[in-house]
Amino acid sequence: MTARPHNTTPAATPPGPSLAAASVPLALAAIVLVGTGTCSLYAFATLVFDGALAAAVMLPAALAGLWLVPLLGLGDLPRRWRVLLGAALGIGILGLFVLALGCAGVLSRGLWIGILCAMFLAGAIRVRSVLVANTACASAKAHHDAMRWLWLLLAPMLVLGILSAVHAPGFLWAEEGWGYDVLEYHLELPKEYHTAGVIAYTPHNVYGNFPANVEMLYLLGMVLLDDDMEAGTTAHMIHLSFALLTVFAAYVGGREWSRRGGLVAALAMGSAGWLVYFSGMAYVENGLLFFGTVAAAAVLRAFRTQDASTCENDQASADKYCGRWFAVAGICAGLACGCKYTAIPMIAVPVALAALLTRERFSRRVRFACTAAITAVIAFSPWAIKNLAMTGNPVFPLANSVFQAEPEGWGMAESAHWDQSHDVRSELSRQRGNDEAYSASAILYRVEKVWDHILRDKYARFGPLLFVLALFGYFASPRDRRTNALVLILVVQLLVWLFATHLYARFAAVMLIPLTLLAGRCAFAATSTLRTAALAGVIFAGVGLSFVETLRLYRTESLPGAIAPASLIYEGKLPGYEHLVTINRELPKDAHLLVLGDAKGFYYDRKIDYCVVFNRNPFVEAIKQDSRPQFVAAWLRERGYTHLLVDQSEINRLRSSAYGFPPEVNDQLFESLEESGVIRRVTMALPPRTSTSKRLYEMQP
Repeated sequence: MTARPHNTTPAATPPGPSLAAASVPLALAAIVLVGTGTCSLYAFATLVFDGALAAAVMLPAALAGLWLVPLLGLGDLPRRWRVLLGAALGIGILGLFVLALGCAGVLSRGLWIGILCAMFLAGAIRVRSVLVANTACASAKAHHDAMRWLWLLLAPMLVLGILSAVHAPGFLWAEEGWGYDVLEYHLELPKEYHTAGVIAYTPHNVYGNFPANVEMLYLLGMVLLDDDMEAGTTAHMIHLSFALLTVFAAYVGGREWSRRGGLVAALAMGSAGWLVYFSGMAYVENGLLFFGTVAAAAVLRAFRTQDASTCENDQASADKYCGRWFAVAGICAGLACGCKYTAIPMIAVPVALAALLTRERFSRRVRFACTAAITAVIAFSPWAIKNLAMTGNPVFPLANSVFQAEPEGWGMAESAHWDQSHDVRSELSRQRGNDEAYSASAILYRVEKVWDHILRDKYARFGPLLFVLALFGYFASPRDRRTNALVLILVVQLLVWLFATHLYARFAAVMLIPLTLLAGRCAFAATSTLRTAALAGVIFAGVGLSFVETLRLYRTESLPGAIAPASLIYEGKLPGYEHLVTINRELPKDAHLLVLGDAKGFYYDRKIDYCVVFNRNPFVEAIKQDSRPQFVAAWLRERGYTHLLVDQSEINRLRSSAYGFPPEVNDQLFESLEESGVIRRVTMALPPRTSTSKRLYEMQP
């Protein structure tokens, strides 16, 4: 009879979660709700309303995904693994489903409400069997383990995450240009898709060709709310939901070491300031961390199936399940790649390489690695197919020198501009004033960035606890192939960050995945009461320090005594956005603006046309052809423009950066248009410091 090595605990069929097991999460939820309401009633109300909308997107997908778990062929799984894989598969497939129907122009609110209701009902039918049937149930002793109350240490961090999430997009954080990318494409493109009723190629915004699994959920939130700008905080709540799922994924992965290993890994992940930081922006990093952590946890499970084998029959069964777990790891890695291109070298590649460390002959190791790679490609393929159909390049705009795609608004000149602006060596040379990008000076610069952005990040967003626990976890005895696999993933991620990115701190956050799972190993050393108490003390101190640093960052950058609503921006009440009150409140509803310089289109409540700096700008092409006032006037009128908005401050910023800006757009051009009576300047109630940096013009009859 063939054993099933993936199940290493005695079989049992308990009636379901006990009150003792539920006491900790109930206490945690109560503390968080009371803490949020105490800090701000507005935050509490936003949490309830936008949190419910986020749940309407995420929960049906997670529940419906439970039906997909048996299809993986992994046999009887512990409850935690069923829930985790159901959430990963369900949410990932929902994002791809939105992509498919959105490309077909099916973004009807009523239809999507019906789809989500059907998914919820299907999941509700399945969830009871998952909760009841659990062959790896918690023991009574585990329920009385005092260490479990350490979960409550995460309550303050979760409250900070909620307070960050209830801010409207654009208020946090300075290091990210106050959410510049959010307003430029993470939310702006879903807004454009929702307005148009279809997901289509965007010749004015190259970022529309980036993989967007997370943004598809933001788009779905806009469809449900039927409001674009007010859905910004809903998007934050969706991103916060991914943070919670990431902590759960770290717990499940850490459980592959031990029960306490799961707790330690979850605390290390949950106390990382990066999760709070990302929750205040509608980025994609929390989604990437979630799918990446599930992939890494599946790798640990694959190794565990082999380690559990005790005889020849066990080994044959272990090999089969090991291959299936690497397939699961590949699927989740592919879903992470569907969140962000950087996940290809930083998650998918190291996950596949980890398969080469299994206890097998080399040919079978290669087969496992190929399994992970192929399933990752399959999970990512919808985005590659979409790009191939719309641009001719499956990873557009990357590697365009190979595919030589020239869709509308793009050509070889734009590809060269993109490559030069994102070339690591050119960026380092520009920053260091040194033409030798790989000189000793450049290497030293990279080492400095490791210190500045990772080891001694000024806001401790990794947190000292993570490094201490990961270090102890690595040296905990006995070290095995699972440990080596995590170290391999970490080393690959570090090398990619050092030599293939611009060394932004945010790009290094993916290293949380192997570090937190390594931290779970330190529970091996807690074999006595004294060592357990010491471990609890280190955790308490580390989480406390991370909270203090994260609170310092939040208090530095949030508005004093207020949670910022979206109206502060789109009604022009925030410094730097004063021009929006004129555009959104004073211009006619049918106004059509050409915006030059500014690409943050999310808060404009009038029809606008813009181009990000990398795309071919039709206005620039027109004035290159003929800059005479009568020609420019004819060009503008043919396209129905009623106004022009020139953001000179943004143009100047771009010109001073590696991105650049076309020199043809200058003051002389607009002065000639004014003198010829083509346009007239509109008075905007702006502070003196910005009155000359943003100019609004009206087309003359």
